[in-house]
Amino acid sequence: MSEDLIEAEYIEVKLVGSNVVMFNLPDGTRIKATVSLPNVLKAKETNPDGSHKYGANIGVNIEFLQPVGKVVKVPRTAFGPPQASAKPKDARQIT
Repeated sequence: MSEDLIEAEYIEVKLVGSNVVMFNLPDGTRIKATVSLPNVLKAKETNPDGSHKYGANIGVNIEFLQPVGKVVKVPRTAFGPPQASAKPKDARQIT
């Protein structure tokens, strides 16, 4: 079985503006979308109308950010091991 192959070259991609977009939901949650375009290929042949053919690898990362100040319950271990409380200073000691 033979695949049809065409020649293409990797071309440089320059970011214009920001690759991060933020959205606000009515409940205060924010959605942060980060887009990446690691590489783009430009084919040596063109479309019938003369326009160039491109291929691209595109990455999109989506993060849901909780509203600032929102109170949630998390495991105590999320803040590390418990710290020993400092002993109150003995008033009888002379410094």
